[in-house]
Amino acid sequence: MRDIDQQELRRYIRKNSLLIAIVSVFFTFILVLSDYLNQGPMFKLIILSLSVFVILLILSRAYRNRNISFISDSMKIRPYRITEELGKELETIPENSLVYTHFPGRYGDILYLLVILGSGIFIINVCYTKGSFSIKNNEFFLDNAKPKRDILTVALKNKVWLEEEIRKNLKVDVNVFSLIVFINSDINGVFELNNVYLMNRESLANFLKAKRDFRINMKDISNLLKKIIEKYSFKE
Repeated sequence: MRDIDQQELRRYIRKNSLLIAIVSVFFTFILVLSDYLNQGPMFKLIILSLSVFVILLILSRAYRNRNISFISDSMKIRPYRITEELGKELETIPENSLVYTHFPGRYGDILYLLVILGSGIFIINVCYTKGSFSIKNNEFFLDNAKPKRDILTVALKNKVWLEEEIRKNLKVDVNVFSLIVFINSDINGVFELNNVYLMNRESLANFLKAKRDFRINMKDISNLLKKIIEKYSFKE
């Protein structure tokens, strides 16, 4: 993450180099002029401090614009890393209604976090584990065994965490939907278990389409996206 930030900073320094150069020349001219006007060292120190402050202000504004640009870019659908999985479902969602971040899981699962404007916030755990799906005693099994990690427990924890962050960052009531999408199992239809929806990928598109009922302000959600990225970028 630090390498990425340094690269971004260097890129924005290059983009604003002309403006920085103009500011530097201007303040250098004032310093040279101060010699002719017999100004003391305190005046020069003030001018130098002011020039550094202006340059830092230019860089901070550029970096802030970079963050806004990131949020804007996130409004567009980006290619799914494994295009043969879930690609068709994502293509059915209009470009201006989808914001998502993608994080690989440790056990072959891929965690998708979706923010759907006009509907709500979806946490989608994509399960690639093969097996026959079944529910027993309020738990789900694949081939009569629980998955390598209890995806249902993870999904519930993520849901609770995200709901808390929403209360801190958003100004409207937003529904949080936690989904587990089984790619390779024989689950049919949509099941609800402990406030988590379980389904196959064929059911995903219809489920998302059916949940559009209100809008979220993008300014309100930018802080929430940062929290999500912070949480999962450093996930073990």
